[in-house]
Amino acid sequence: TLLDGFRGGAPADRKALETILTAVSDIALAYGEWIEALDLNPVAVLQNGQGACVLDALIVPVGQRR
Repeated sequence: TLLDGFRGGAPADRKALETILTAVSDIALAYGEWIEALDLNPVAVLQNGQGACVLDALIVPVGQRR
């Protein structure tokens, strides 16, 4: 519902969000044995055609948990 245009807003750029999620998946597949945690918060998804952006990210290597 949020991505479809919540409360009269424009629909979100699903393709851009898909690109981010695919990239995170690729990272997890390639480096998963070395990653203890991965946090993307927040992720801004703009109007359709305008993209999406990870505003803050944290990758915790194995053995480095706080």
